[in-house]
Amino acid sequence: MKNIPGSKLLPFGLPFLLAVHFLVGVSSAVGAQTTANQVRTYSGFIDEKTESITVVTDQFYPPYSFIGESGSLEGISIDLWKEWEKVTGIHVDLRGMNWASAIQHVTEGKADVIDTFFVTDERKKTFLFTDAYAEIDVPVFLHRSISGIKSLSDLTGFTIAVKTGDSGIQVLEEAGIENLLEFRNYSDIIRAAKMHDIRAFCMDKPSADFLMAKAGVRDFVPVASLYVGQISRGVLKTRQSIFEKVKKGFSQIPQSRIREINRSWYGTAVPYAFNYRPIVFIALILLVVFTVLVAFILFLRFQVDLKTGELKTQLDLLERSERWNKAFIRALPDLFFVIDRWGYYLDYSVNDERLLRSTSEGLIGKNISDIFSPELVSVFMEAVHDVLRHGGIREIEYELEVPAGLRHFECRIVSMDTDTALYIARDITGRKEIEQRVVQSLNEKEVLLKEKEVLFREVHHRVKNNLQIVSSLLTMQSDLFESEKGLTLIREIQNRIQSIAHLHELLYQSKDIASISLQEYFSSIIREISITNHEQFSRIDLCMDTGLIRASLEAALPLGLIVNELVSNSVKYAFPEGTGGTIRISSRVDESSVCFDIADSGVGLPSDFDPDTSESLGFVLVRSFASQLGGTVQYLPGGGACFEVRVPSGRLILDAEA
Repeated sequence: MKNIPGSKLLPFGLPFLLAVHFLVGVSSAVGAQTTANQVRTYSGFIDEKTESITVVTDQFYPPYSFIGESGSLEGISIDLWKEWEKVTGIHVDLRGMNWASAIQHVTEGKADVIDTFFVTDERKKTFLFTDAYAEIDVPVFLHRSISGIKSLSDLTGFTIAVKTGDSGIQVLEEAGIENLLEFRNYSDIIRAAKMHDIRAFCMDKPSADFLMAKAGVRDFVPVASLYVGQISRGVLKTRQSIFEKVKKGFSQIPQSRIREINRSWYGTAVPYAFNYRPIVFIALILLVVFTVLVAFILFLRFQVDLKTGELKTQLDLLERSERWNKAFIRALPDLFFVIDRWGYYLDYSVNDERLLRSTSEGLIGKNISDIFSPELVSVFMEAVHDVLRHGGIREIEYELEVPAGLRHFECRIVSMDTDTALYIARDITGRKEIEQRVVQSLNEKEVLLKEKEVLFREVHHRVKNNLQIVSSLLTMQSDLFESEKGLTLIREIQNRIQSIAHLHELLYQSKDIASISLQEYFSSIIREISITNHEQFSRIDLCMDTGLIRASLEAALPLGLIVNELVSNSVKYAFPEGTGGTIRISSRVDESSVCFDIADSGVGLPSDFDPDTSESLGFVLVRSFASQLGGTVQYLPGGGACFEVRVPSGRLILDAEA
């Protein structure tokens, strides 16, 4: 009886083996007799003409086909073909070779049949298959030091050894496992596993058990089954007659003979007499111990898986952090150097070697005194010793002549441990050049701005003088008017001109020629009105508070003309027959606008007078100026005359901004 070295790895339990011993012996005897009879019966299977077929198989696929110690092919498949030869009378030329060559031989027609052939959908397109004669579990074996693998997806990232042409390759690739290391045969894989060159491999389980037992490899265990495949014999679809002969021949081999061949390779128990009761008692004890051990092992496995998962997570985080740090450093334009407390370079990382005073090959081991001037070395070493003693960061700026030219560098120095420091140098030549250009440009712009400011002040001054001349001309022209209506018209025009003139006067006197204070502007307008209407204004109290609101020329001018019209109207019509009262000017700010209230305590507007539709020049001007500002003017009924002028806040400079 032939026993493979791995047969001891397949214990069925001693009580069970003893129970089936008698049946196995009986069936073997009967099977042997039947075989002899059937061999004689089927000797006329084929016609009397001598025939021969060529069969190729994997020479490294134990226990089905492999090169034995005698140098010839042995195994279950070999014995079965010998039986087939006896049954059919056809000579079988058995050829063992590596698996890739076997497939190539049968595909190219150099062989009739290929044995130990897994049945797959892809192969069915080309081959005809006999009935499967074995179901083979195809797992992935991992080294015992690797744990936490529960499914194929957990194998992603591992390098898995496979046999070239093996059907398991397609299954692994479909599962997303791409790191496959191909070997010519299973023996080479087991040899690499024994030498610890691989940590994972995919192999049919019977072959793995046989080869690992033979090589003394005990550190690998199956962890994830790819599939359970069926092995059969394959014939090209173009060789239908060969296929029918092969199939018919194997169907005539007695099942008892097939079982006998399988037992001869997988082994069977040797009968002996024994007392069952002690064995049963011991078995029970062993079962209890085994149960406790299994529970303990499962608990340990759970703890190991838990810790392994945590370690894997931490390892992934560390690897990702390392990748990020390396990518971050590569992306930075800075130069990184590690030096010790004596100024010797220990490590560096640069992206542009043109910024190095020395070549990168000769930098490690050099001292900074070989790179910098004595003065700069002194500054550097003082900074290094300072950060090594007290921590913190020291910054240094320096110039250095490098292959890229004279460059300006900004350097930051920090301590790494008690004897080493890291300094990071950044090329700031471009920034320095920009700063110099900016300073030069600012100086030039400052001169231009001062000249422009002088020019604007001169313009405002001349406009104010010209308006004063126009006002004086109107005063001279008023001597020609005899009617009071004409003189009143001249004075109103003069007030408007003076409002504009005061605006230009305030602008050229102001420190900020871009805007003026509305409080000052309105005060100068009302002062001019009081001079023109001295008698009426003497009986009026003025209350004005517009806060710190400022306005540009474009916004101040229409506002001033509105105030001029409304205040002049109040002075002339609000207090008849020598009566007096109060004129109030105030401002308030809401969410989107600034409101100016111009009100008096006089008799108010006539009941039939509508300022919104009035065609009088004053109210037409008021509405026009308010529209020019993008605002509105509204009459508020009540005691006296009250007008609300609402202007968008964006047109003014509020006190918070001032």
